[in-house]
Amino acid sequence: MTSKVQKSSIEGGAGNRDEVFSISVKVETTSKGKGIEEGSTILVLAWKPHTRIGVAQLGLQGHYNIPKKGQMATFYLKQKGKTFVPLMPNGIAIKVPNKTKANKSQ
Repeated sequence: MTSKVQKSSIEGGAGNRDEVFSISVKVETTSKGKGIEEGSTILVLAWKPHTRIGVAQLGLQGHYNIPKKGQMATFYLKQKGKTFVPLMPNGIAIKVPNKTKANKSQ
């Protein structure tokens, strides 16, 4: 995953910046839709606001569940050219690993 700060395409005011994340995702399974094959790697572009000048933070404010390297996640996507973007507001759901109970017989 990489990220960069760039001029906001969401809030057009001067000085507004977004952090845009390029996430390489290896697809394990798909539940519906076309164009994504299981086992393939796709590029997902997510964003969150970095700087807002003179703007009340109303409306959608990006994706806040950005997975870290190695984390499993479920993505709800729409295709945009050769890349995919998560649906708003909650198109990324990070999977929490199951915790095993410690052996209490010791």
